[in-house]
Amino acid sequence: MATTTPTPSPKFVPLGGSISLYTPSQPTKGRLVILATWLGAAEKHIAKYTTAYTRFIPDSRVLLIQGTMGNLFQHYSVQRRAIHPAVQAIRAVLDESSCEEDGSHTEIRPHILLHVFSNAGANSVANLLHVFHQELGAPLPLVGVICDSSLAKGGYKQNYNGFMRALPDGLLFKILGPPFINLAIAILNTSIALGRYERPEDYWRNSMINEDLIKVGDPQEEGSKRICYFTSKADRTTPWQDVVSHAEMACKNKWSVMLFVYEDTPHCNHMAEHGNEYEEAVRAMWTKSKL
Repeated sequence: MATTTPTPSPKFVPLGGSISLYTPSQPTKGRLVILATWLGAAEKHIAKYTTAYTRFIPDSRVLLIQGTMGNLFQHYSVQRRAIHPAVQAIRAVLDESSCEEDGSHTEIRPHILLHVFSNAGANSVANLLHVFHQELGAPLPLVGVICDSSLAKGGYKQNYNGFMRALPDGLLFKILGPPFINLAIAILNTSIALGRYERPEDYWRNSMINEDLIKVGDPQEEGSKRICYFTSKADRTTPWQDVVSHAEMACKNKWSVMLFVYEDTPHCNHMAEHGNEYEEAVRAMWTKSKL
């Protein structure tokens, strides 16, 4: 989202593992932005989004879930235990939406926006949704979902490129990275073939619009089941056709879809080149204005 004046990066408090929470000095009850980042995202790149959100929604908490390579090679049961601090943070926001004040019960409708980056972010969110549903017996209530360079169908080439892109710079990583990644992908595929768990890409794509796990908008409000996609034909990690196919799947399931397909921007970098349009779309998702 475009900014005109410098803003200090928000200070996040670690909750456990790769999960942290920012709380403004005067938070509004029930407000939360969930950011699930791409694999190996640098702090300076994440800060562009967290800073933009604190400017745009200064009274909202921001829950940050960072994508890590280690998580992607663990069994889902292990991944779901690791996501538990994020579920606790969301439950705290929901609890304050229904509280006692001055001896009277006050109900505040929660206002939670989900912003997902790449397949690592989708993996984090899929685990989050399953754990939330397991613990509360209800879908996660949201005002909207934003998918940035996310929900690829997968395959060797996509997975290899994604993991290579996430490796740190340096000669050692360039030498050791390819054989390590090939071994990791082989182990992952073997685990799937042996039935340890379902294919990750199917798990992510299905979970994101599974209405048993996620409730977006109000069923009484037409067009309130909202999801927004950003993709680019220049993205070498997440093919734009895969993003479009998921948007089409959402449309068939009667979601209100906003789709942006660019020609020039690389993976998870659409805001840098298309800041105004990106910001307007995010504002529309948060304010529930017309798509």
